[in-house]
Amino acid sequence: MQFNYFPGGAKQVDTFRDHKEIKVTDNGVIAYTVSTHGGGVRWKRVHIKELSYRIACEDLKWFTDRGMIVRMTFLGNGGMQNDFDKHRCETETPTQLYAPGK
Repeated sequence: MQFNYFPGGAKQVDTFRDHKEIKVTDNGVIAYTVSTHGGGVRWKRVHIKELSYRIACEDLKWFTDRGMIVRMTFLGNGGMQNDFDKHRCETETPTQLYAPGK
């Protein structure tokens, strides 16, 4: 399954303007925040790991390859925060949680 949250390609910084969950800090960190919106829903670590990797290291690869950091924040029960840079993207592997046939 391909995660492509940025129609038109991640190379266009203006794309971030259309996504309220994404902010770019003054020091160049791309902050991506996801919420459960309450309702007693709890994040599972495996889902956080998979989504974080796919978004930061695949969808935003153009940016991490150029030295930017993607900070993935998951709000709500069981939420956590992870920072991804080029090195982390190259050394971690996705869980294949969303691979075809799973």
